[in-house]
Amino acid sequence: METPYRVLIVEDVPTDAELNERAIQEVLTPCVFKRVETEEAFLRALDEFKPDIIISDYIMPSFDGMTALKLTLERTPLIPFIIVTGSMNEDTAVNCMKEGATNYVIKQSLKRLGPAVLHALEEKKIRLEKIKAEEALKDEANRRQILMEQSRDGIVILDQNGKVYEANKAFADMLGYSTEQVRHLHVWDWDYQWTAEQLIEMIRLVDAAGDHFETRHRRKDGSIYEVDISTNGALLGGQKLVFCVCRDISERRSAERSLRKSEERLRVLMSNLPGMAYQCLNAPGWPLEFVSQGCSALTGYKPEELLGKDAILFEDIIHPEDRKEVYDKVQEHVRLGRRFHLEYRITTKQGDEKHVWEQGQLVTDPGGEGQWLEGFIMDISEHRKAEIALEQSDAELHDAYFSEAVINMILSESLNNIPLKEFLQKSLHMIFSIPWIALQPIGSISLVEDDMDALVMKTHSSIPEKLENLCGHISFGQCLCGKAAQSQEIQFADHIDEQHEICCDEISPHGHYAVPIVFSRRTLGVLNLYLNEGHIRKKKEEDFLNAIADTLAGIIMRKKAEERIEYFAYFDALTGLPNRNLFLDRLTQGIARAEYRKKLVAVMAVDIDRFKFINDTYGLDAGDAVLQEVSKRLLSSVRDGDTVARLGNDDFGVLLIDIADSSDIILIIEKIMKNVSHPIQFHGKEIMLTLSAGISVYPDDGKDPSSHIKNADRAIAIAKQQGRKNYQFYTQDMDVKAAEFVQMEKDLFNAMRNQEFILHYQPYWDINTKKIVGVEALIRWESPESGLISPGKFIPVLEDTRMIIEVGEWILRTAIRQVKEWQNKGYPVVPVSVNLSLIQFRQKDLSEMIEKIIRETGCYPSLLTLEITESAFMHDIDFTYSVLANLKKIGVSVSIDDFGTGYSSLAYLKRFPVDNLKIDMSFIREIATDPDTASIVTAIIAMAHTLNLNTIAEGVETEEQWKILRLLRCHMGQGYYFSKPLSAAEIEIFFKEHLLR
Repeated sequence: METPYRVLIVEDVPTDAELNERAIQEVLTPCVFKRVETEEAFLRALDEFKPDIIISDYIMPSFDGMTALKLTLERTPLIPFIIVTGSMNEDTAVNCMKEGATNYVIKQSLKRLGPAVLHALEEKKIRLEKIKAEEALKDEANRRQILMEQSRDGIVILDQNGKVYEANKAFADMLGYSTEQVRHLHVWDWDYQWTAEQLIEMIRLVDAAGDHFETRHRRKDGSIYEVDISTNGALLGGQKLVFCVCRDISERRSAERSLRKSEERLRVLMSNLPGMAYQCLNAPGWPLEFVSQGCSALTGYKPEELLGKDAILFEDIIHPEDRKEVYDKVQEHVRLGRRFHLEYRITTKQGDEKHVWEQGQLVTDPGGEGQWLEGFIMDISEHRKAEIALEQSDAELHDAYFSEAVINMILSESLNNIPLKEFLQKSLHMIFSIPWIALQPIGSISLVEDDMDALVMKTHSSIPEKLENLCGHISFGQCLCGKAAQSQEIQFADHIDEQHEICCDEISPHGHYAVPIVFSRRTLGVLNLYLNEGHIRKKKEEDFLNAIADTLAGIIMRKKAEERIEYFAYFDALTGLPNRNLFLDRLTQGIARAEYRKKLVAVMAVDIDRFKFINDTYGLDAGDAVLQEVSKRLLSSVRDGDTVARLGNDDFGVLLIDIADSSDIILIIEKIMKNVSHPIQFHGKEIMLTLSAGISVYPDDGKDPSSHIKNADRAIAIAKQQGRKNYQFYTQDMDVKAAEFVQMEKDLFNAMRNQEFILHYQPYWDINTKKIVGVEALIRWESPESGLISPGKFIPVLEDTRMIIEVGEWILRTAIRQVKEWQNKGYPVVPVSVNLSLIQFRQKDLSEMIEKIIRETGCYPSLLTLEITESAFMHDIDFTYSVLANLKKIGVSVSIDDFGTGYSSLAYLKRFPVDNLKIDMSFIREIATDPDTASIVTAIIAMAHTLNLNTIAEGVETEEQWKILRLLRCHMGQGYYFSKPLSAAEIEIFFKEHLLR
C-alpha cells in the first residue's frame, strides 16, 4: 500500500484549512492532514506527526508563520515550508523566502498551492538525493585514502615545482623520514641519480599517460637503494600534479625467494580488496591466467569459470559498446611500455551493467618480450551513480534558482509605479531569460478587456506587423491562444498545425505554448510563447509557466484596481462624468485660456428638481437611472470642448469655454433645459424631469474658480426659490441666502453658548465575530425651536465660519470623557472615533490640543481614533504627513474616512502612518448588485491587507452585504445592520444587554 504524504497545516481558521486541503488533494494523493494553531501543538506535531510538508498561515491570533518557520528550520530543516496568506505584500513575500520559506501562495490564488506543494516535495527529494550522493562521494574518497595508506608501495604526489604535495607512510618509511617530514621535501632531496634541473624537466614532461622507469633513492641515513617508479600526471583544482608509485626493488633483485613471498602476500592482500586482481595473456580475447577471489563479487563468475581451456574470455566480460575503445587504449600503452588506467563498463554473469576502474601493465619475459597483462579492476558503479545524481541535482537546483529568480524579478518590478502595459513588456523579456526552456525570443501577452469573450494583444516581442494585426483581437476558442483562454488550460503545439487558424509566412517554423492567465476562475489573458520546432512538452516547463501566469494574474488584478482607483479620483463611478476635482482643474485652465483670448467662461450649477422625491417614490435604482440619463442629455447639449461634471448627489457642473457673447450662454442653457425636460421611462413608469440652474460668468462675476462655483451655487438657490425648471444668472445683489447663512451662524453661536449640542454613538463591529470593537461619536444639535437637527444642515456653516474648531474640541473632549466614564463604570473598553474636518486638520496646535485633552481626562491614547476624509489627506501631502506623524507620536489611531471617493495613490498610502481605511458607503450599498463595485471593494481590501491596514465598511445595511464583506476578509463593519446611532445612555443599556451577558 502506498504510504500517504503527511501534510501539517498551521491555520486558525478551519474553513481556510479545508480550502488548502482541497487544493492539495487535487494534485497529491494519497495524503493525510493535521491542523494546528498554537506553538505547543505545532512542536508536538513535528515530533509525533512527522510531516512531509508544512503549509502555514502568515498571521494568527496566538501564533504566526514566521515563528513556525524558525522552529521548523531549527528542528527539521529539510521539511518544505509554504506560507499561504491573504495579507502579504510582495516585500514581505520576498523576505519570507530569504528567511528560509520554500514558497508562498496568496489565498486569492489557491490554484497555485497544488503545483507549489508538488514543486516543494520534488525539491526536497532532489536535496535528499544530493546529500546521499555527496556522502557516497565522501565514502569513495575515504576508500581511496585507505587504499593509499594500505598500499605497500611508496606513493608520493609532487607539484610541478618538485615539492611533495602528499605522501603515504610507506614512502616515508622507505626514506627513513616521518610522514610530516616528507611533506617538506623536494624530489632532489632523495633522488640520487638525477640533478634538480633534470628532475624538474622530467616532471614537466609527465602527462596523463604517465611514465615508468627505475632510479636510485637516498635515505635519511645516507644509504642508497634501487626503486621502480610509475608516474602519472593529472590536474587537480587547476594545478598539475604528478602521482609517483615507488617500489624498492633492491631486495627483489638480490633475493627471488623474498620476492615470491612478497608476491604471495600481495595476492592475499588483493583477495581482500574490493575488486579483482588479474593476469591474462596479451592475445586475442585476453585469456585469463589468474584472477583473485574478488572476481565473484565483481563479475558474478567464479574463478574456475574464468580460467582454463573452455573458460570465459576477459574480452567477453567487457560491454560490447566499450570493447574496441578498451582494446585500442591497452595496446597503445603496451606499445609505449606504460601502465594504463581505464574506466569502462562490464556485463556480469547475471546481465547487470557495472562501471569499473582498471589499472594494468604489460609484464615481459627475460628476453624482453611481452607476454602477460596484469592489473587490478575495481567496481565504481556507486561512485558513477553518485556523480550522475549530483550532476542532475545541481542541474535541478540551477533550474529552480532561475525560475524563482524570474518570479521574484517580476514581483519586484510590479512594485514600481509603471503602467500595466510597460510592466507586461518587461515581464515578457524576463521570461525569455530562462535558460532551460527552448524559447525563441518571440511572444506576446494578450488581455481580456470589456469584451469578455475576446483577447486584445497588449505587448509583444518580435511579432511582425502583419501578424500583430491578425492577432491583435482574438475571440475565445479561436486559434491556440483563444483555446487556452476558453479552456483555462495550457495549449501546446510542437509545430504549426491545424490548431493555428491564423498563420503568417513572415514567421519561421516553430512550436507554441499558450498559457492562460486566470484569477479566481476568470480568464484575464494569455501568455503566448514561441518554441523551437519539434520541442517536446514537459511537465516541469508547464508547472513553471503556470506559476508565472499565476504571478501575473495577481499583479494584473492589482494594477487594474490601482488604475480604477486612480480613475475614480477624477471621474464619477455612476455616470462616468468628471468629478469635482477634474472640473476644478478644467475650470482653472479655462479661465487662464479665456484671459489670454479675451473670451468669456460660464460656470453652471445644475440640480435635478425634486430628486429626493424621485428616490423616495421610485427607489434608488430609479434615481441612479435618472442620474445616468441626465448625464447623457447634458453631454449631448453642450459643445465639443465644454465639460459636464457630477459634483455631488444630483449636483452637476457645466463648464462653457471660449464664449464670445453672453447671449450664447442663454442659447446653450435653453437647449439644456429643453433636452433634459423630457420624461424618462423606468420599468414601465414615466418619470418627469426638470432642472434648476445657476450661472456665473468670468470675468464679471469673479476671478478664481472657487468664486465662480460659489456664485453659481448662490444663483441656483435663487432659481429654486422661484420655482422648478428655472435658471438664474448670478448678480451681486443676491443676499437672500447670505441672510439665511447669517441667521444660521447666529443660532449656532447661541447653541454653543447654551450647550445645545449632544453626541450620539454608532458602534462598529468585528465582521467575523460580530463583537463590538469601537464606537463613532456623531454630533447632533438639539434646538429648542426646531428639535433634533441633522449635522448635514449645520456642519457646513460651522466649517464656513470656522466655529468647527471650537465645536470640534468640544466633541473630542466630550467623547474622550465619555469613554473614560464607561471605563470607570466597568463597561468593556472600546475606542471612540471622532471625525476631523479639513479646517480642524489644518489647525497648527491640533496635536497639542489632543494631547492636552488626553492628559486631562486620564484616558489611554489608544482609545481614540481620528477620522479624516480622503480628500483632506490629499490637500497638502507634506503637511498631512507632518500632522499624522505628530498624532502617531501621541499614540492615537488614524482612519481614512470615505475611502474610494477621493484620489489617494498607493505611494501616499504606503507613506502615511494610518491604521484604518473606512470604505465609503456608496460602494457598500452596491457591493451585492454591481460586479464593478464589488471588484473595487475587493481591490481596496486586498490593498489594505498588503499595506497592513484595517478596513471598516460603512453603511452595512443587509445580511448579504455582511456575508460578502466577511468573505472578502474585511475587518470591521458599521451601519444599521448592526446598530443605529445611540445616545450615551442607550449605549450603556446596549453594553448591559449585549456585552455583559
